[in-house]
Amino acid sequence: MVHDTLVQVAKCLDILDFKYDLEEENDRIYTGFGGDHASYSVTIRAFDLSETVQILRFRAYVSLREHQLPVLAITPARLDEAQRFINFLNARWMDAGHLFFDPSDGDLSFDWTVPVVTELTPEFVDRLLRFLGQVQHFFPEVQAILGQGASAVDAIAAHRARDEASQKRTEGEAGDGDAPSGDDHSAEPDETFPFPF
Repeated sequence: MVHDTLVQVAKCLDILDFKYDLEEENDRIYTGFGGDHASYSVTIRAFDLSETVQILRFRAYVSLREHQLPVLAITPARLDEAQRFINFLNARWMDAGHLFFDPSDGDLSFDWTVPVVTELTPEFVDRLLRFLGQVQHFFPEVQAILGQGASAVDAIAAHRARDEASQKRTEGEAGDGDAPSGDDHSAEPDETFPFPF
């Protein structure tokens, strides 16, 4: 039987006109989205924390195999660099949720649990789903580390440069170059990569 909170999510997805599968046998919702850097799949599960609080668990993931990166060809040194980069992101940039790479299935995943204490609205579900795009946002750097042997430090620099270029394009389109950004990590002081090499 499908969890009541998942039924609420499904109703919101219907209103939002999103395509999804409600998998009763797995007690989850499965869907997917396109992204600027990679398409990603999403699973949503629900469980009870107490009588009045339910938990929604979101997992968004990009399969490296779908991007012609054979998982068995990843060297231990590249895997180590990817883990350093992901640890840096989780420690310094992730306000909620966390990224992880599982070499056993070759998926880069973003996992996030959200407590629910009230009826879900389509607007709230839409915001939750938009946040899952973190997984594809950081995918180019993880792919560069695992596929081309980039270092974690180089990946951080490349990501910052890509974000700054994107922000400048956005500001140029808006016509107001002085508009503050709500998620500006470039305002943080430069820092030494916090993990030993």
